[in-house]
Amino acid sequence: MSKSSPLKGADPVLARGAYDAAGNQVYQGWIHKQHQSLMAIADELKSWDVGSGAQRIIDSGGALPTSEIGGMRDQAGIGKQKYLDGNSRQKEEEMAQLQKMKQQSDQYAQWRLGLSTDYINGNLSEGFLRTQQGKDVLEILKDKKRLTKKKCPDGTDDCENKGDFGIMMTDYTAINNARTELNQAQAKLKNLENLDDKGLLYTQDHYDEMGKLQSKIDEMNTFIKSNPQKWNSLQQVNSMVKMVDATAKKNLEDARSAIYNKAKNSLPEETPGEFDFEKASDIVNGSVLASGEYQSLVYDEIIPLRTFHGDLKEAIGGFNEGRRTYADLGVTEEMILQGDLNLDGELSDDEIENIAQAVISNEELGKKEMSEWMVQYLHNQHQKGLKDKRGSVIEDEDTETTSEVVNNAFDKNGNYIPQSQRSENQDESQSQKTQETKEEITEIRENENEDKDEDEDEDEA
Repeated sequence: MSKSSPLKGADPVLARGAYDAAGNQVYQGWIHKQHQSLMAIADELKSWDVGSGAQRIIDSGGALPTSEIGGMRDQAGIGKQKYLDGNSRQKEEEMAQLQKMKQQSDQYAQWRLGLSTDYINGNLSEGFLRTQQGKDVLEILKDKKRLTKKKCPDGTDDCENKGDFGIMMTDYTAINNARTELNQAQAKLKNLENLDDKGLLYTQDHYDEMGKLQSKIDEMNTFIKSNPQKWNSLQQVNSMVKMVDATAKKNLEDARSAIYNKAKNSLPEETPGEFDFEKASDIVNGSVLASGEYQSLVYDEIIPLRTFHGDLKEAIGGFNEGRRTYADLGVTEEMILQGDLNLDGELSDDEIENIAQAVISNEELGKKEMSEWMVQYLHNQHQKGLKDKRGSVIEDEDTETTSEVVNNAFDKNGNYIPQSQRSENQDESQSQKTQETKEEITEIRENENEDKDEDEDEDEA
């Protein structure tokens, strides 16, 4: 029921001028309040961010937005009327549809709650969050009506997921396919244009082909800009979500821990074994990269506080060595003129990102670089383990040097002294040495005093 104007029922005894003045003032006040209410909603939408939206859902226990509940009630009302008007078969179908709607709305509420919790807890992969599809999925957390009932194409009575509730989203599969066709058409057209510039096209068929390619390019561009939409089941939407690859992260950590502890716990007297790069490479490629989620391996902290993407950009940009130039990477002047975005001969942030993306987009090359990156990390942990290992047991337990231990094991005649007798003999020896030292000091002092007295006598004379 819409809110009525406060002007309804105004006092009719007021003079018309006073009535108009009073009525206009009240009406303007009502309009102002309505405006403030709408602006508050607009400000809330403007201030919305994923974190606050996710926390709001968690705080509400996963409750669906009012608009979503209203939409479901409308659908239920339609179903109820069909149930009342239908025959026994139609009643059975409508009852099943109402039960499905309730089940799927509950499932949707729990899914939004789970997605919100995963976002707040940092479980969502950065590789997923940085994509447009990832951003679109997170838009579902907004307080908007999103559930849509699947309708079969016109002229079709039955279809997959008929009557199910899902979400309309951008059809990225269709867009990616269109981009592939676009790139292929552009490459073919470019090739024909280059041949034409060199005067190597002689038939009308070639020019007709160029026209067809240009039409294809225009068609694909128009399709991509139209942002095509597609109905997705809740299961399909859930499959779009990518988490941090916890398994790959754990496997790398297990390898790191084993390598570090083996080095640290090695005996101090042992010659440390060399790090086995080949074995480490096998571990990384077999237990981390082979089954790992590539985008997560690239953008998430598989190594604590570090990402491959970040370290790759640092290596390209030479941040620890000062900004690199194109010449540092072997790029020629001609290449610079063709590819330098700001024509300064240096690698800017955008250019560094472009180079990094060129590596990452080639998964084979990206995994090769990533393997070397992880193996180097394991090697560093091996070296750290050697540095952190305990000192020599002999040095810790014995206060004497090796030569002292050997000398104290024999007497002055070269006879071996049993361990049980050493301390007593050594104590007696030490006492004797101390007494001899005291006598020597006393004798030296007496001699010094005698010499001093003789000097004084000579001075008096």
